[in-house]
Amino acid sequence: MKLFERGKPWILQGMPGETVSICQCGESADPPRCDGSQPRCRQGGALEQVFAADGQLWLCGCGHSARLPLCDGSHKAFRNT
Repeated sequence: MKLFERGKPWILQGMPGETVSICQCGESADPPRCDGSQPRCRQGGALEQVFAADGQLWLCGCGHSARLPLCDGSHKAFRNT
């Protein structure tokens, strides 16, 4: 997966109800998923999220979401139009 476009959400696809570990250290070889390669992650530092009924998980890419790490649409207020 390539890096997301700065300021826009990172949309992950998965199976509804499936749990995914989200990287918190920035060192994963498979971002934004945690690959467990860092000591912090192996000690329970990864953030677990569950895919929605539509199989999507929207992660914040702008840093303004009130629901971090999930996207709440806040990026729309910061777009250059």
